[in-house]
Amino acid sequence: MRWGAILERPVNRNAAGEPQIALDLGALRFVRDRDGRGEGLGGIDLVAADRARIVDAAERRGYRAAGDSVTVCGTRFRLIAAEPVSAARIRARP
Repeated sequence: MRWGAILERPVNRNAAGEPQIALDLGALRFVRDRDGRGEGLGGIDLVAADRARIVDAAERRGYRAAGDSVTVCGTRFRLIAAEPVSAARIRARP
């Protein structure tokens, strides 16, 4: 896959069998075209602490929202639940 060559990173498969490139603070996941617009960036997964608040704010501003996703300028932002952070973990940060 050309993105692996461009980024000089290996392309592996995730649990769903999709090609994926691990990054330092995330991953690029490649999925089939499902909306007919062809190759290109279709969506971004973001970890969010308060998904409902983000979806509500997006809807108030007139953006399309459905379930755990908000669409802005044709790009889907899928909101992934953040892991709860314990007080012990906060104190342990350098």
